[in-house]
Amino acid sequence: MNQLPFSPDINNNALASIFNHTSATYKFYWFIGIIEEIELGSKEIQKEKVFARMVANAWYPVMYFKLSFGVQDKLASIINDLYDSTSLSKSSDKKKIVNGLLKNKMTI
Repeated sequence: MNQLPFSPDINNNALASIFNHTSATYKFYWFIGIIEEIELGSKEIQKEKVFARMVANAWYPVMYFKLSFGVQDKLASIINDLYDSTSLSKSSDKKKIVNGLLKNKMTI
């Protein structure tokens, strides 16, 4: 496993251990969501924003490739339910998905 860069503010061992057992993809989408919020300058990150980013990042693979993340991973079923119950289209971009989920305070 690759070493994470040292930071006095982060317990790197704890962070790295999250990815030791990855039988579900949600961990990767969770981490990408956090990274995207940090890139936007967020110092405190609301869980709703991370969840919305998780859905938005997985939207395209689920909608276009019918990607299944496995029986235990519920991300694809959440996306399919949102698609069926909202005005989001298959081709909605990430920004529209994130903003739509946050604006409507949808339960993810």
